[in-house]
Amino acid sequence: MVKRAYQTTALGGVVFAIAIMAGSLKLQFYTKLGPGPGFFPFILASIFGVLSLILFIQTTVQKSTPNEKKFLPDSAALMRIAIIVVSLIGVRICMELLGYQLTMFIFLFLLIKFLGKRKLVETALVSIFGSVGVFFFFGKVLGLLLPTSSIAFLAAIGL
Repeated sequence: MVKRAYQTTALGGVVFAIAIMAGSLKLQFYTKLGPGPGFFPFILASIFGVLSLILFIQTTVQKSTPNEKKFLPDSAALMRIAIIVVSLIGVRICMELLGYQLTMFIFLFLLIKFLGKRKLVETALVSIFGSVGVFFFFGKVLGLLLPTSSIAFLAAIGL
């Protein structure tokens, strides 16, 4: 039963990788300045597809053992996964409204504090560096723009 689940998941990964690769070919692969918008997704999908294929081969070749572990994690782990997925959906919803810095600070702070169970100072420092630090690095060093807040008073103070 577990072996079949891993094989199905691996084949699903291969199909997903092929779909991403096909979609990335519609984008420009290489430009005069270097890699285009289709380059990165194509490379990542290729790696993902190869790894999924390796998982399928390993699972197929491996002998089944009588006391295999369950495929799905326990209920506490499933709850943590659900919290992370819902949080990521919240990040997507809030990104345009609150901007990158504030959204990522809230996201990192809540996940690290409540799921990671870290001290307040440690959580605050990681959240600040993960939001403001990354925003600064991408904006000033790499010259890439991350979303800023669409709320006027937050945009006025640089968020």
